[in-house]
Amino acid sequence: MNDRNAPHAKTKTAIKPVDRPSGLAPAAEAFEALKAEYAKLPDEALSPINVDIPRAVAVVLGAEPRVRTLLPEMEAALKSPPKRVVESLRQMALGAWYAHLVAMPAKSDRPAKDLLEQATALRAKLLKAADALADAELVDATAVARIREGSGNIDKANDLVALAALFSQSWDAIHNKTAIAREQVDEAALLGPRLLVALAEEPLPKSDHANDTRQRAFSLLVHAYDEVRRAVTHVRWAEGDADTFAPSLYTKSRKRKSGEAGEGDGDGSEDDGAANPVESRPT
Repeated sequence: MNDRNAPHAKTKTAIKPVDRPSGLAPAAEAFEALKAEYAKLPDEALSPINVDIPRAVAVVLGAEPRVRTLLPEMEAALKSPPKRVVESLRQMALGAWYAHLVAMPAKSDRPAKDLLEQATALRAKLLKAADALADAELVDATAVARIREGSGNIDKANDLVALAALFSQSWDAIHNKTAIAREQVDEAALLGPRLLVALAEEPLPKSDHANDTRQRAFSLLVHAYDEVRRAVTHVRWAEGDADTFAPSLYTKSRKRKSGEAGEGDGDGSEDDGAANPVESRPT
């Protein structure tokens, strides 16, 4: 096993900006393409849904373009690099997102107008904070500009998911440099899908097995992302920055210093460990 502090010949890998989902159609296509994979997943392989699925999807969508940049290093360093898993990661994230949308109630407890007003205000607040972070070179300016291009109501829903991904993937570095709290990031990840469902011209197809399918889609994503995180940890072991490329799906609160204010720390809870976080380099 290599020492983390040992000299390393690899140069720093360029990090690509986060992309945003493109609405319901690509997510529905991903879901349909993966139906057979969901069905054949054994019951004992199902993961409990102990994290907000939209937030988890936002994290994966943010990580996927970064992880792709590491494929050459994975292929050079690993006997069985997870190339196919990495290449399918976005599809699995979108499929899990759509499965979650299908399992949601057909009608929101709030009218679309109210959700849209909330989304508009939250999007503006997050974008303003993102601009400041981009000016400080703490998040990718290209990603912020890409999100800002959205103009319609559907774009607002998708933009919230993209903004949640943008903040989530860099949270450890920015949480004490922004007025945005973790709760607002999580709110964006949850509100985006709710608004998308509310704005849908036609109700999403419903199924008696929607909850089971949602758990299967989530489990497939979790297993794939765990495999990817192990590979990322291996190739970035010397740099010690694996979480920069593939952060955990589960919120991990920083420990507060005595007398420190709690803003931006989410609910203040510690990581429950349910994500099976990668703690050591795989062999």
